[in-house]
Amino acid sequence: MEQILSFILDFAVSRGPDFVGILALFFLGQLALKKVIERIVQMASDDDDSSTSSRERRAETLGKVGIATGKIVIYGITIIMTLDAIGFDIRPILAGVGV
Repeated sequence: MEQILSFILDFAVSRGPDFVGILALFFLGQLALKKVIERIVQMASDDDDSSTSSRERRAETLGKVGIATGKIVIYGITIIMTLDAIGFDIRPILAGVGV
């Protein structure tokens, strides 16, 4: 039991900062994605609150698609970075993604 606790403690001390950095990039990436998409959708607004134009509806739809796509990319990068921090060889994954 002591060996397991020692391993976990050593792992947390050696890899902890990596995981904190990965989590920080994950949350900052999501925040930046949301702000960028909100700004793009806002640029399509015609400042008429009484009706929604087709341009505004298209911008909202594309904004939702952009957020969904961006989240998939952010989650994928986070998973790959986490696997690398744990010690897995990510080169085959990157080669598969490249194909």
